[in-house]
Amino acid sequence: MKYGKTYSSLLSTPTWPQEWKDLALDYRGLKKLVNGVVQELAAQGLNHEVLLDLLEAEREFEEHETLTVGDARSAFDLANQKPSHTSFSRSRAHYEFTSDAANITPRLRIWLHSEPGSPPGDLLQPSLLQPRPETNDSHSRASTNPSSCEGSEGAEPIPKLDIGMGVIEEPTLMSSSVNLANKPNPLYALKSDYDSNPRQGASSVEVVDSNTDIHDLVELDKTAIGVVPLEQPESELLARDNGSPQDVEVIVPLTADTAFHRVLATALSSLGSLQTRTQMRISDQIFSLADTVSSCSGPPARDRKSDLYAWREIFQLWVECQIYQGGATERERASGESGIRDVAEAEKRLGMFASEVVKRGLGDRRTLKSIKSRDALQTFLNLNVHILDLKKFEMANAEAARKILKKHEKRTALPTATSLAVLPISRGTGELPQMLITTLTETLLPVLPSLEDYSCLICTSIAFKPIRLACGHLFCVRCLVKMQKRGQAECPLCRSSCVLVADGSNLDVGLMNFMKEWFPKETKEKSDSNDRESAEEQLTEMVVIALVAASTGLATALPTTNATLSIVVKRSINGATGSDCNGYTFTAAQVSAAAQASLSHVLAGTTVGTNKYPHVLDNREGFTYPSGCTVTRYEFPIFRNNIYTGGDPSVDRVIIGHVSGSSAYSCGVLTHQGASGNNFLQCDNA
Repeated sequence: MKYGKTYSSLLSTPTWPQEWKDLALDYRGLKKLVNGVVQELAAQGLNHEVLLDLLEAEREFEEHETLTVGDARSAFDLANQKPSHTSFSRSRAHYEFTSDAANITPRLRIWLHSEPGSPPGDLLQPSLLQPRPETNDSHSRASTNPSSCEGSEGAEPIPKLDIGMGVIEEPTLMSSSVNLANKPNPLYALKSDYDSNPRQGASSVEVVDSNTDIHDLVELDKTAIGVVPLEQPESELLARDNGSPQDVEVIVPLTADTAFHRVLATALSSLGSLQTRTQMRISDQIFSLADTVSSCSGPPARDRKSDLYAWREIFQLWVECQIYQGGATERERASGESGIRDVAEAEKRLGMFASEVVKRGLGDRRTLKSIKSRDALQTFLNLNVHILDLKKFEMANAEAARKILKKHEKRTALPTATSLAVLPISRGTGELPQMLITTLTETLLPVLPSLEDYSCLICTSIAFKPIRLACGHLFCVRCLVKMQKRGQAECPLCRSSCVLVADGSNLDVGLMNFMKEWFPKETKEKSDSNDRESAEEQLTEMVVIALVAASTGLATALPTTNATLSIVVKRSINGATGSDCNGYTFTAAQVSAAAQASLSHVLAGTTVGTNKYPHVLDNREGFTYPSGCTVTRYEFPIFRNNIYTGGDPSVDRVIIGHVSGSSAYSCGVLTHQGASGNNFLQCDNA
């Protein structure tokens, strides 16, 4: 199927607004204008083969110029300090535009070359530029059989005529649509004029009007028809008369080509304005949709009808479907799927997204409690469809412009690159849809807090309870405790030595409350998971401690009833040593057992005894503790034969500090024995 039919079929898409269809490129009309350009050029003897040869000669001339200027041995014209071009011996043509902000005007600049005593160069071949004798029959045939531009991909065949010098071709004349008369080739008139006055033709510029009769062109004075001699020294003209090659410069206006480019430029400008209006309109719809979703998806604790989790699932599904752009997995990069999707693939994935939304029941009142939410979902789907339609519309017009310019170059030999330099092409194909997709992503997705933004980078679940290290990185309390138990001092992300010094003061309370509000389900699941994991670790450590205690003769100091099982050691103690309190000594194992019991209560938030041990030590005596024993410090009764579970606390206390997750530091033992009042004395290390 030819693209014209495909393009017409696309423009009949029912979901496209009428404004788009009205401003789309008129592909058929532009094809007719191209046919007119072909006929206009042929009427001036510039059929495809001739013009292609002239333009190729111009390219070779420019290369020749570059080499000549760069060669220090090249000949220079001393009169005007320009390189000598006399060594280039071909006629040539240059396709150029003279344009301002409103008008585009293409034209051809042709240089006819000849050697002294011969007709102008290889352009003026007999088969192309020598006219046959004028007869009534020839005029009759030309007037009754005009070239047709409707429904043909090429110009009418040029009739072959015999004028006694062999078979030649008569150039096809312009049709009336481009306002050119049925006249002999004006370039031949230029040749005749040059032959009659080679001195004038050697350095002149002819502006050839396509409406000027050939006989008038020959008879009129040169100054009357636009022959403007260039200012050159008389010696140069004489030198050219005496054997120098001659060049005649001709400027050929292109009426039909001007019409073609102005129509195309106007259409492209209208499409650019449409792009701007469409971008503003869709952006406003996206911002309005974001406000609606935000109002319907507040924290569930504040609004019982909140659709927070439904919209979060919709957006997550939309991102996972990767409708407009491929992912960045290794397989997709290798297969080239990580780029922008084509329209067909994007439509397929959008259909998958809509199907999955329906399958999960995300579009009905079971999950979307608010009517506003259901309307917003429909708007969201319509926006996606509209953006895809816009992408198809842009691609269709871009392809139409590309094909019509390609046809223009193929039929006329005039280079497309020159046209592209002056046409108002505002942005690349598909750039506007991609901009709108970016706006959609950056505006809608941040409306709802994303779980990924609040996940622990170690366990990948929500970072509850969030511990913010001194370096600024965030981890959940469980992962931090595990790092401290392993003795890992460095942050996994930046390698700062801040893990072991983290304690309860590093808990980000504000962020923890935010997580509870916006992620109530996830925080509850994480809290339950932490409790289960903590209980398992407690049971494991209890067995280990029991075995160690039994091997050191402390089996009797361990509780054996279910009532006291929960306060048995559940975390590790660092730095425990034996202590001597005025002759009453405690072994390192006894100090460690009491310290771990104290830590278990601190972590569980429980106390025992009338005085609610363990409680914070105020250190009013100003004792100095080991460097690892940082605040907050806790005191807890210590006995040699059992773990304190209530009753008389006696006079000795084990001190722990630097409570961090599942571990703490043993700061030593204090005693009231021998101290005044309610003060303590510090026991010596044994």
